[in-house]
Amino acid sequence: MACSSHGLNAVDRDAPLCATMRVRAKSVPHSLLHGIAALWTVLLALDSYLFVRSDDWGFWCIVIVEIASVWLLAYKPLIGVVGIGIVWCLAYTVPIPTPSSYVNVGLTAVGVLGYLSMPFAVVFSISFVVVRHVMRVVILQSGSPPTMMLEIMMLANMLVVATAGFIVRTVQKAVHKRAQQRRQHERLVIVSGLHDVACNNLVYALLLLRQLQAADDERAEQFSTIAIAVDDALMSVQAGIHLLQSGGDCSATTQEHPRTLPLQKEIEQQKQRVHVLGFDGLVSVEVNARYITANDERMAALDGLIHELFGNLVKYGDSTHPYVLTADVQGDVLRISWCNTRATQPNIRISSGSGIAACTRILEQCGGTLSTKHDGDVWCAEASMPVLMPVIDIR
Repeated sequence: MACSSHGLNAVDRDAPLCATMRVRAKSVPHSLLHGIAALWTVLLALDSYLFVRSDDWGFWCIVIVEIASVWLLAYKPLIGVVGIGIVWCLAYTVPIPTPSSYVNVGLTAVGVLGYLSMPFAVVFSISFVVVRHVMRVVILQSGSPPTMMLEIMMLANMLVVATAGFIVRTVQKAVHKRAQQRRQHERLVIVSGLHDVACNNLVYALLLLRQLQAADDERAEQFSTIAIAVDDALMSVQAGIHLLQSGGDCSATTQEHPRTLPLQKEIEQQKQRVHVLGFDGLVSVEVNARYITANDERMAALDGLIHELFGNLVKYGDSTHPYVLTADVQGDVLRISWCNTRATQPNIRISSGSGIAACTRILEQCGGTLSTKHDGDVWCAEASMPVLMPVIDIR
């Protein structure tokens, strides 16, 4: 299941600046930062080797702090930018020699800041150059103050690097937008196929079954059972079409309002459906699991799991051996156990395994688990999922 994350465009448009920078920090190409951090670590180590005979412990402290800062920048860009900026400014207030690659580390932080926010990068660059110039004038009172040309060149370098970071983010947004458009086109193609073929064919089958049900009183119950299954499949297809049309964003379609699912009734309906096909089993639903209260996302995950278990039974199970299903709530966790015997000649011979795999992913996204195992011809599944307080049926 996958719920798609909000794009950079939506964040830039709707979120406040601080929140936008936090989201952008998560989208920084970390592999690139890791490579740069490794490069600057090597350069700082080489600079340290040049000063290997120096007894100035302040220099070694600067080197260690810089290496730590550059790796912090690689893993936590927003915090790393602040740390390197502070260390960079302090270096001009204390009489400690700094490595020659020290400036490169600071420029890297400016480039990351340009990626996060170009206005912030411009303000930081100007403020840094002004503060550095004032500090040098104060420190070099007895000597000649530095020329403004050097400060302007430093500012230009910082702005160029910040612009490079801004360009990286712009290119990344463009690539992300094209990927979104491609996925949207693919979803529309799937929606068209589901609506024009699957949905229309299911409607046709449902109407035909209702006509046969009205014309044949002797087999009316059988036709009614088939019609219920077709109607259920039609609703599932329509729900899938709605989800695809909404862009596949679970946050937009999932409601947080809890609702109650009559789990025992749902299981009994599936039990009666497979009973018509000759499958019988032992079902045990504890009192505290007869009615489950949870949000829509977990309800959908649970409903899909029940359908998948009984669907696999019909496709691959042996009707001469009973299946076993138990459901219980322990604390706030619903636990479902299932076992059935695999048929020597199943009704469906080819399986992609996508159904159980999808159920596993959905349950994991809801905070639950799903595990399966084979023991000879016996296939078992164990599922668990957190739910809200169950509604106990006292009738």
